[in-house]
Amino acid sequence: MLEGPLDDIGRRIVRAVVANRTIGLQVFGGVVRASGRPDVRTHLRELLAEQFVAPLSEMFDGPDAEMRAHLFVAQVTGLMFALSVYDDDYLAAAPADGIVEFYGASLQRTATG
Repeated sequence: MLEGPLDDIGRRIVRAVVANRTIGLQVFGGVVRASGRPDVRTHLRELLAEQFVAPLSEMFDGPDAEMRAHLFVAQVTGLMFALSVYDDDYLAAAPADGIVEFYGASLQRTATG
């Protein structure tokens, strides 16, 4: 998901999340539900930091790149949470293009300002 130009990373990642909103997000939802266990929570935090925050911090420009990377990941996981943990029926049925456009634009602002 992180491969490709920075100028469309927001929409690209939202598109990938929405494309997997049924099957792919079940694993994420299971991990989040199990995150009350300290070992699972630690693993989740380390995984997100290693696989997403660190690479994004290197991709983003400016002195606030690390903060924006953490906020970017928080936004993405928020959408994933809505789709897989509390099963937002509206978002589950919403047209993918609309979610990509609105949420992707928000992520893009976090990524590139």
